[in-house]
Amino acid sequence: MPGLGPPSNIGTSLNDRRLSPEESAALFDACKTEHLFLFLLLAFSTLARPAALLELKRQQIDFENRLINLNQPGRRQTKKYRPSLPMAGVLQPWLAQTEGEQIIAYHGKPIASIKTAFVAARKEAGLDSTVTPYTIRHTMATELRKRGVPPWEVAGMLGHRSAGYRTTEIYAKYDPSYLGQAVTAIDSYVTELDALTSRSLINH
Repeated sequence: MPGLGPPSNIGTSLNDRRLSPEESAALFDACKTEHLFLFLLLAFSTLARPAALLELKRQQIDFENRLINLNQPGRRQTKKYRPSLPMAGVLQPWLAQTEGEQIIAYHGKPIASIKTAFVAARKEAGLDSTVTPYTIRHTMATELRKRGVPPWEVAGMLGHRSAGYRTTEIYAKYDPSYLGQAVTAIDSYVTELDALTSRSLINH
């Protein structure tokens, strides 16, 4: 969808790039495949790194407690920590209708990289090369802070851990209020995007 105009933060580094709501909506509307559409929904709803989303399996999703464990069972945590996160309300029905073990799949098979599909959508949306899958993570972290989400909740969504967070996360994630302000802000943002997209992001 060309004609969006230059990004408001043009001239900044890739890590500083943020999407406007109109740019985010254009990216959704430019999706030509279901696996990219689901990737974008997950990315906007979890702030997770692309690799964690592409490796996400059904066994990592706890529908009863509305939790997503971004770290696969048996996988050793690294510096790029993969947290357990509460499931945004807008995301739950989309995940519930997925089939198979691999959440994001193309013809039933895992996807090693989202780059080809993402670049095609980015170009279709009229966005430049400063927009990458990581841009969504940066966009949403900024958006949560703009909406008054406490910094420790944003850090929890991003997998940035303090010493105390490391020892309490295993129990805290079962608290209904765990990262609650972050989830409320995410649901609000995606609902606002839904008013801008051609395809509904809200799955009733």
